[in-house]
Amino acid sequence: MGDQEEQQPTLEERSVLDLLQKINKLHAEISKLQSLSPSEKVNGLFTELVTTCIPPSTIDTTKLTKADNSMRSDLINLCGKAEELLERHYSTLLSEKENPLDHLNLFPYYSNYLKLSQLEHTILTTRFPHTAHSAALKVAFIGSGPLPLSSVVLAKHHMQSSVIHNYDVDPLANSLAMRLTSSDGDLSQRMVFHTCNVMDVTSQLKDYDVVFLATLVGMGKDEKVLIIEHLANYMAPLAVLMVRSATGARGFLYPVVDPNDLQDHGFELISAFHPTDEVINSVLIGRKKLSEKQEVCCHSQVIGNTDEVINSVFNGRKKLSEKQEVCCHSQVIGNTDEVINSVLMGKKLSEKQEVCCHSQVIGNTDEVINSVFNGRKKLPEKQEVCCHSQVIGNGSANIYGEV
Repeated sequence: MGDQEEQQPTLEERSVLDLLQKINKLHAEISKLQSLSPSEKVNGLFTELVTTCIPPSTIDTTKLTKADNSMRSDLINLCGKAEELLERHYSTLLSEKENPLDHLNLFPYYSNYLKLSQLEHTILTTRFPHTAHSAALKVAFIGSGPLPLSSVVLAKHHMQSSVIHNYDVDPLANSLAMRLTSSDGDLSQRMVFHTCNVMDVTSQLKDYDVVFLATLVGMGKDEKVLIIEHLANYMAPLAVLMVRSATGARGFLYPVVDPNDLQDHGFELISAFHPTDEVINSVLIGRKKLSEKQEVCCHSQVIGNTDEVINSVFNGRKKLSEKQEVCCHSQVIGNTDEVINSVLMGKKLSEKQEVCCHSQVIGNTDEVINSVFNGRKKLPEKQEVCCHSQVIGNGSANIYGEV
């Protein structure tokens, strides 16, 4: 019997091979360009590349041949450089207008930013309901660039009381971004720009409730993992990390972030969303994990029964005197149930209801803590207690509806 006929590729495999062939052809043409600055030819090639990569595809960028993987890495770098030059061009163009932010629709991909920011904000407020009611979230955007459309859209349409801190390593990018936003009386007060490498940002990171990580910050997998690990080391426990990524053939346009890279480096993966329309970027949502000593203060699911814990902490009192302030995170004075509900809902307290982990507590602070924790050195999951002297940073900024 003769040799078996070579097995023919399936329809799906043929589709992937055809796609790779077309992407390789476009990469070759783009590589020959003398400049990546906006021009009819440059714009045409990158538009064709985007159109090629956007449709849903079964291609797995982790299983490429060595040659295709090398091509992909180079293509992502070329896309990043072209995107930066395109943003510089439009940031300069818009800044020359009397009211620059009234003309953002001149940027060819502005509608994508509107949709992506809407998507991110919807995911954020759905997964963390308290963020929808917070008067002013503390937000950082890492990799804001010369045309900080994401920050602008978030600030103008979704986070209208928040100050957004924008980080970029390029001083020219920040200079152009500040020029663009300086003409807007509101945004000029709520958009702060920092010129530095994110790996040099340490203690400041603990101040933010939400951190956005732009797609092009950390081009290779190893670099991206180092950045995620750095953020995990310095962000506040329970703070949210929104990571932009890509999937399928879109991974030839932007770096792909493996969800495991969040889970293995200090974050709990809350959700992952992969658009199938013209919005290119996927969104991964992570939450900073708690260390053994950072079990959450003020949670409805505590050791045993909530009422039992409240009664033990408050010593059975329904109303506390001024000198009977209790170490149970955020205040006391008033009705116990109202206080606890306010704390658990993340509501702002009045001046007369302030006193979390105060030195003047019922009895001695250590005794109260010991009685509540009942000698436990570590709490199992879902048994976090509302009465700890070492709370998580600001507390009120870190009390999330989900734990």
